[in-house]
Amino acid sequence: MSDEKEKHRRDAQEPRFICSAEQAYECMKCANCCSDFWEISVDKESSERIQGYELSRIRASLRYYEPFKKSAVNPERTIIRQAQGRCCFLTKQHLCGLHYFFGADAKPKTCRQFPFIFVKTPEGVYVSASFACLSVQRNEGTPLPQLEPAIRELYKEAPEVTTIPEKISLDGKITLSWENYVYLERGLLELLSIETVSLPTLLIAGNIYLDLLAEFIKQATGKGEYSQDEIVRSYLNIMRKQRFGRVIEIAQRSLNAPLLQRVYVGILVSFRNTITKKRSRLGTTAYLLWQYLSNLFGLGKYQIYPIEEKFRPADFRPDKLKMDDPFFRYSLLHYVKQLIFRKQGLDKMSWQKAYRYILLYFALIRWYATARAVSRGEASVDRSGLLKAIGFVEQYYVRHPAMESFFTIFPQVEALLDNFMDKKHYAPSIVYPPVKE
Repeated sequence: MSDEKEKHRRDAQEPRFICSAEQAYECMKCANCCSDFWEISVDKESSERIQGYELSRIRASLRYYEPFKKSAVNPERTIIRQAQGRCCFLTKQHLCGLHYFFGADAKPKTCRQFPFIFVKTPEGVYVSASFACLSVQRNEGTPLPQLEPAIRELYKEAPEVTTIPEKISLDGKITLSWENYVYLERGLLELLSIETVSLPTLLIAGNIYLDLLAEFIKQATGKGEYSQDEIVRSYLNIMRKQRFGRVIEIAQRSLNAPLLQRVYVGILVSFRNTITKKRSRLGTTAYLLWQYLSNLFGLGKYQIYPIEEKFRPADFRPDKLKMDDPFFRYSLLHYVKQLIFRKQGLDKMSWQKAYRYILLYFALIRWYATARAVSRGEASVDRSGLLKAIGFVEQYYVRHPAMESFFTIFPQVEALLDNFMDKKHYAPSIVYPPVKE
């Protein structure tokens, strides 16, 4: 076979890569991804290869103990052992010892893939990046499309690839073709990009956009006169003609119940905290029940890992996190758009539910940003505090494998959250501050 034919054959087999043009990245050698409460998984091939190196060159103690262990959350996963809260292969200079002494290919596949996130879809592989990375939070470095050659090589051995089904569930009952989903997602992003409307209102309007879509499809399908393609295009054409005015108007009139956010986000934070503390199943259940009652009746203070200081509901004053600040608006909206771009949650749940989880992550960012400001004695959240909060939520909730395992162990907690998400006033209650404005 000629070289030209071989090239054409290889190109035909390789997937199409869709890299986020709005996201940039360049390693800052900050070692944040190698520290903190972060389980770094290791595939069997990498663990066997690494143990063949002279690891005492990195740290003398590695000569005497096993550098890997089983995950306490998921015993089927092998992870890198930590030393004083840091990867045991990290040097005093904040460099990866495996990379420094034995080359970049010596690192586990998970480390080589980080911070890139691969999402395989019927259209191709969507490529975004994890906001647990400081460079990604700041959106500094080289735009991802320009990194495509290196990304293609990483993808060949990527240990973590999310696969999205060919058809997307809208609400658990209605199924969308991939083409129709992409078309409607474009409309959602257009709605969220309207600059003359406040970000909280736009986020609530996004939830209404999906709710009305489900109702529109049900009514139009019942008449039996139109195909789904025609219904979907008609819906978005109507929205665009109105400049999304209908959903924005409904969002602006939405009523919120601050107590709901304090109760349900408080529960989520509480059971996330239990992951870092050893409790029996009965002890965890009792702890969660107590936290639920405390949040419901406004007893005590909140603690949100890994921030040690506790804060009160009164600390959630609207002026604590200035949503009208251009930097805050850009950073929060950028993160929301990246979650949508990477099809967050669509491999496990309906689009409606996945979007509502995104709103929950938005609320968690407010909680983390507020808690950090309180712990530092600051009157309001600053820019670095907001970016740090986004990183915390990405690392401890959005991308942490323990969250899914916890829902498996305690399905009643997930059922509680699902019940909350189905409430009429969920979106405004979760997006607005959990105190009266």
